[in-house]
Amino acid sequence: MGSLMIARREDWPSRLAAALEDARDKPFEWGVHDCGLFAGDCVRAMTDTDPVALYRGQYTDEEGARAAMLALSGGGLRAVWSKALGPAMNNVLMAKRGDVVLVTTDYGETEATGIVAGSRVACLSQSGLLMMPSRCIVAAWGV
Repeated sequence: MGSLMIARREDWPSRLAAALEDARDKPFEWGVHDCGLFAGDCVRAMTDTDPVALYRGQYTDEEGARAAMLALSGGGLRAVWSKALGPAMNNVLMAKRGDVVLVTTDYGETEATGIVAGSRVACLSQSGLLMMPSRCIVAAWGV
């Protein structure tokens, strides 16, 4: 497990489902409800531990998010999740429901954080919750 030594609660499936439903209609807002904080909310729902607590309240726009990630984890999204959950999986095909993943977006030009939700990945976009195919996963961390 990662540096937080977190474990899923017995009722994690229903808690994850509730977190996904809660995120469905929330508007995207940097530093309040963005892709990284959404994934953190899902992990917190499943484990009662917030892996991105350090980042909450630290930024209000994309530039600020990049600066916070660099200052607090030494890099981007991969560094954030590796610091919080430990090394990424060697094989993204091993990611299972509830795991944190990075997916490619915008035709592979950028990455976003998501949560494995069955055979798809739940991600937060500017227009709300988006379900992406698992083939978009480029990195994964077990929860």
